[in-house]
Amino acid sequence: MPSSTRRTDWMRVVAELGLPLIVKPAREGSTIGITKVTGVDHGELAVAYAEAARHDDLVLVEEFVAGTELTASILGDRALPLIRIEAPAGNYDYHNKYFSDDTKYFCPCRPRRRRRSGEILARRRSTRSASWAAAAGAGSISCCRPTARSQFLEVNTSPGMTGPFARADGGEGGGTDFGELCVEILRGAHVG
Repeated sequence: MPSSTRRTDWMRVVAELGLPLIVKPAREGSTIGITKVTGVDHGELAVAYAEAARHDDLVLVEEFVAGTELTASILGDRALPLIRIEAPAGNYDYHNKYFSDDTKYFCPCRPRRRRRSGEILARRRSTRSASWAAAAGAGSISCCRPTARSQFLEVNTSPGMTGPFARADGGEGGGTDFGELCVEILRGAHVG
């Protein structure tokens, strides 16, 4: 177990942030090394820290934000239609992202017509967030809607080409076929 786990006052972390918590590697993506901690009776925070530290020596502990999970795929200077994610038990971890047939993706995300203005606003905020993070080319913004206003969780500057990204720009989403989407991503790619 990394030495910093022995020095950390986990009860103080819980007192400041509350439960549940998210523990994750700072410079990893695709939910690798992420743990949702709901209790502290059996050293769960120390175990979660050790798991995250296996992937990165810089570990983040964050307050868990409950609500509707959304992702906005970013392509250049535009946000593709939002995708609403419903994972088993509200836990969108590595397994539920890549291996579970129980995770559901909805694109367009709005179940009713009247939510269209909220989706447009969230897409605008997503492109602004990507710009502030100096992201270029293809990326994604993860956000959670605990209330009427979205809370941004992270900017992913190197998203995987999973089904949700392609779904957002095809069919009901953005209207580009998958081949055209790949060519557009390659045109916006930069090395160095």
